[in-house]
Amino acid sequence: MNYPLNSDSHMTDTSAPDDSDEYPGSAWKGEGTAFWILSLRGIDKKQERLAHYNKATMTTLLTFAGLFAATVAAFLVDSYKSLSPDPNVQTFTVAFNQTNALLGQLVMAFNMTPV
Repeated sequence: MNYPLNSDSHMTDTSAPDDSDEYPGSAWKGEGTAFWILSLRGIDKKQERLAHYNKATMTTLLTFAGLFAATVAAFLVDSYKSLSPDPNVQTFTVAFNQTNALLGQLVMAFNMTPV
C-alpha cells in the first residue's frame, strides 16, 4: 500500500520497486513488500560477491598446493639418488645371522629337537 507523501518530504518516488523476481514474498502485495524485495536483492548481490571471492580464493589455494606438491616431489626425487642403505640395519642383520648360526650349533650339539 502506497501512502501519499507530504510536499516537504525528501522522497519523490513512492512506487514500489519491480517485484517481478521470483522471491518467496513477491506474491503477497502489502505494506512492507518493497522492503523484502530490496533486502533479498541486496542479499543476492552479497552472496554473489561472496561466491566470486570464495571461487578466487579456492583457485589460488589449489594452485599453490599444486605448485608446492610439484616442488616437494622434485626435491624428493632428486634426493632419492643420494640415499644409501642404513649401516645399522646391515650390522643388525649380520649379528642376527651369527646368533642364529650359534643357536643352530647349540641345538645340534645337545641333539635337541627345535620346538
